Amino acid sequence: MTISSNTTTTTTPQQGYSWSSSPPNFKFWKILVVLAVTFIVCFQLAHNRTKGRPSESSAENYTPMMARSALSVTPTLTPREQELYVTNQLIPTETFSHDGNVCIVTTFTPSCEIETILKLPSSGVISHRILFKKYEGKEPQEMICHKVNETEELKKTNYLILVHKDEGEPIPGYNNNFKHAVLEKLGVLYPHTKVVKWLLGDEQVIVLKKENYENYDFVFRNYWNHALTTLNATLQNIHFFPLFTCYPYVSQSHIPRLPPLIQNNEKLMNSIIEYQYASLVPASKRGKFCYFRGQRRIRSGFLIARMNKILFEENGNQVLKEICDISFTDGFNKGSKVDYSLQMLNSALILCPAGNNPDQFRVWEALENGAIPIPEELESFSGLPKDHPLKIIDISKHPYVNHPDLINLIKHFYENPKKMDEYQKTLYIWWFQYKLECANKMSRALMSND
Repeated sequence: MTISSNTTTTTTPQQGYSWSSSPPNFKFWKILVVLAVTFIVCFQLAHNRTKGRPSESSAENYTPMMARSALSVTPTLTPREQELYVTNQLIPTETFSHDGNVCIVTTFTPSCEIETILKLPSSGVISHRILFKKYEGKEPQEMICHKVNETEELKKTNYLILVHKDEGEPIPGYNNNFKHAVLEKLGVLYPHTKVVKWLLGDEQVIVLKKENYENYDFVFRNYWNHALTTLNATLQNIHFFPLFTCYPYVSQSHIPRLPPLIQNNEKLMNSIIEYQYASLVPASKRGKFCYFRGQRRIRSGFLIARMNKILFEENGNQVLKEICDISFTDGFNKGSKVDYSLQMLNSALILCPAGNNPDQFRVWEALENGAIPIPEELESFSGLPKDHPLKIIDISKHPYVNHPDLINLIKHFYENPKKMDEYQKTLYIWWFQYKLECANKMSRALMSND
C-alpha cells in the first residue's frame, strides 16, 4: 500500500491530557518514569550476567546461536593460546562435588593431546584443573602433580598417563602398574582415585598383553584390531579413540563442548547440529568433486594416479571424465596443512586408500572438513560402532584402485548430486554425535570420583 505524502493524520487527545502540555500530577509521573528506567537498567544488567547460562527450566528456549557461543573460547586469548595454556587450566565438569584435578603424566610434550583434553564436554558448573607433569626419569614422587603432603589436592586428583608407541615408553617400569607402583607406594591412592591410560602411536597394534590394560580404570587408544576386541570382551575397559588431527585449521566442529543440560535435550541437539551443518558447503557445490593427496609409498602407490579419470557411458559412447584431483607429497606430514584442509573443505569426495598401518588420518580429516571419505577396509574400523554409516570398500577380492564398487559409488554420486548431499549430511550428523560420545567417555573417566 502507498500512502500519499499529503495524508494528514489527526490524533484526538485524551480528556484532561494534552501532548503539548505537561500532564497533571507531574511529580508523580516523574517518579514513575525514574522507577521504570531504573527497572529496565537493572533487568538488562542481570540479563547480561546470566546470558549463555541456561537453567533447566530455560533449556527449551536455549537457541543454537547461544549454544554456538558456549563453544567459544575466552575472547582475551586466541584459540591457540587458550588451548595450550596448560598450567592451572580450568575445565568445567558436573561429576565432582568439588573442584578436581587431572594430572597428565608423560615424558613428551603432548600439545595435540592436551588440546583434545581441553576440548572435552563440560557442564559450565564446577571446574577441574589440568596439570601437566613431564617425567624426567627421577623418583616416583616426581610423577605426581602435587607434593605428597598436599592431601586435600591429592584426594581430588585423577591421573592420565600418556604412553607413546609401546609398553617400554615413556615411563619404563611404571606404565602397566602406575596405580600401585607409584600412587599406592607414595600413599596417595584413594578409593575413588581414577588412573586412565591413553595409548598413542601403537601403529602395528603390538600392545596386546593383558597386563598392558588391566591395572587401569580406563584405557583409550587409537589403532584397533580384532585381537583388541577379543581382549576387551574380558576386560571391558578399553575404548577406541580415532586419530583426531590437530591440523584441520578450517574444520567445522572439532569436539563439540556441550554440557549435559544441552545434550539431554533432543530437540535442542537437533537444532544445534542443523545450525552447525548449515555452515558447511554442500558436497554438490564444492569446487572439486574428488580429491587425494598423499605419499607415493602407500600400498596403492602410483596406481592411485589412475583414478584421476573415470569412464562414463553417455548416449552409447564411453567418455573419460577427469573428475579426481590426484597429487603426491614427499613424505608423511609434508606440505602445507592449511592448504590441505582447504582442499578437503573444497572437495566432495576424498579417496582413502590404506597406508601402512590399520588406521589413517585421512578418513577423520575428511569428516572434520565436511567431505565424504571413501575408505578401503581397515582393521581399526572394527573399533567403531557397528551402525556407522561409512561406505567401506571391501578389498578382499579386488584392490582399492579401480575397484568396481568404488567406481560405481563415484559414478552414483556424480550423477546424483542430491543423494550425495543427503549422504554428506548423514555422515556429518553421525560424526558430530560420535565425537561427542568419545569425548563424553573420556570426560567421565577423567573427571568422575564414583
